[in-house]
Amino acid sequence: MEIKEEDHQFVLYDGEEYVGEVDWDDFEGDIEIVRTFVRPEYGHRGLAAQLVQIMVDKAEKEGKKISPTCSYAAAQFEKHGEYLPVLSDKTHPRGGSTGSDNAVCEIPTRME
Repeated sequence: MEIKEEDHQFVLYDGEEYVGEVDWDDFEGDIEIVRTFVRPEYGHRGLAAQLVQIMVDKAEKEGKKISPTCSYAAAQFEKHGEYLPVLSDKTHPRGGSTGSDNAVCEIPTRME
């Protein structure tokens, strides 16, 4: 598997075959994770979790915070307490929704 950084996304490939991606936007100087996707035939291998981890690493490296408006990313932030230091405390105008019918989420609360 190979991960390539493209325009506001990390894309995962198996050789030449597209496997999945994590997409982000800039939001008030921070990072908004708007979509995490892995093709169903590659599911249940932890690949989406790896994509979120890459975003956490990016935020740490760049000194930014993350607003996970993607439901999968939000769930990963709830599951992994070690991600909380990069969780943004800014309220996103999307209110936890990426705007698509199947990607509504609750943004986890930042713990002090």
